[in-house]
Amino acid sequence: MTKRVLPLTEGDAIAQITAALPGGIAQAAQLVGRDPSTVYRWGNPDTDDSTPVSCAIILERAYREAGGVGSPFGEYMAAVASLADAQAIAENIEVHRLAIEINRSAGNANAEIGELALPGATDKDWREAAEATETLLQKLTRIVPLLKRGPRLPDQQQQPP
Repeated sequence: MTKRVLPLTEGDAIAQITAALPGGIAQAAQLVGRDPSTVYRWGNPDTDDSTPVSCAIILERAYREAGGVGSPFGEYMAAVASLADAQAIAENIEVHRLAIEINRSAGNANAEIGELALPGATDKDWREAAEATETLLQKLTRIVPLLKRGPRLPDQQQQPP
């Protein structure tokens, strides 16, 4: 038995559906009242064309009637949504990781600067304070664009790829 591959692109979904239809892409085009070249374009990642939901539903039904298993368009959309959620979570983890680094660097810079107030601070102490402060500044510079971008929550609507 052939293992079923989940569609990860709109083109994959269309290919799965048309492979199950006896008339292939020509039958799919006829079912949705479109030209076969239009159906091809829907699956082409280099075009901005996308399958209308009404056409996807018709093609899904025909796919199942032809013996297809699953829901290629539904699975593709679920995969896109899951990927968007994973990306949002990863971006938020990066903000937290940088916040930890910033706190460590801030503590170190604060300690180095505090030592300058003590009697006998040397040129080396001043250099170390400057280096610690520069390290803190670099970390702050890395987090600013992420903070300006705003939160990325898995439930926020995002533009599909």
